[in-house]
Amino acid sequence: MRLGFHLLGKWICFIGLWFLFVYQLSLIELVAGAAAALATIVALELSLKVVPLRFRPKPSWLLCTFKLPAIIIQDMRILVRALAGLMAGKKIPSLFQVTYFSAAGEEAEANAKRTLAVAFTTVSPNSVVVGIDRKSGLVLFHELERTAVPDVLKELEK
Repeated sequence: MRLGFHLLGKWICFIGLWFLFVYQLSLIELVAGAAAALATIVALELSLKVVPLRFRPKPSWLLCTFKLPAIIIQDMRILVRALAGLMAGKKIPSLFQVTYFSAAGEEAEANAKRTLAVAFTTVSPNSVVVGIDRKSGLVLFHELERTAVPDVLKELEK
């Protein structure tokens, strides 16, 4: 019974995501969304039986999402300056940076930390994570303009 409610909840969430994706409310989209949600749940449940999910973030790490709008707005200024400079014929002073990030290993918590670091750092227009070395814990990211190590990386370190 409990599993049934769990699967029903997932199915409803996936249908909701379908409507967000297609941005159109109609009977045809409801049927298509229901079918796509069912196929997604079957594929997800089958794959989780083969390879269990190894993603366990701490709730405090998810609080970083509230800081993202301010970071995006701040980095938009950098992007606009870079685009204006590019239009004026100036070279964009982009660079690569490497920093240590304590998410080495293959545990569920380390996987979550790396995933969130990539998502939170790459969402801003100034930086893109190129890669994380799982053994050494080094993060390579590209920036349009040199700034301090992204705050979200520091927050995930805590």
